[in-house]
Amino acid sequence: MELIEYKKALIEKLKKARIDQELSQASLAKLVDTKQPAIARMESGLVSEISLDFLVKIAHVLGMSFTVSKKRAA
Repeated sequence: MELIEYKKALIEKLKKARIDQELSQASLAKLVDTKQPAIARMESGLVSEISLDFLVKIAHVLGMSFTVSKKRAA
């Protein structure tokens, strides 16, 4: 369940970056070498259908980076 929440948060950041860079879904899809519906599915929240590899590829194209770190004990 936590992975889904992490993916959702990452997707929101990627969507914001796409919009901030004034890229359409179709333009981003072309840069990522996919089709626009794949970007639309990702942004609509169909998290279970989106691989982490795909999200990393999009982050790279958008000039973003992120880190994965060990969760701190509560």
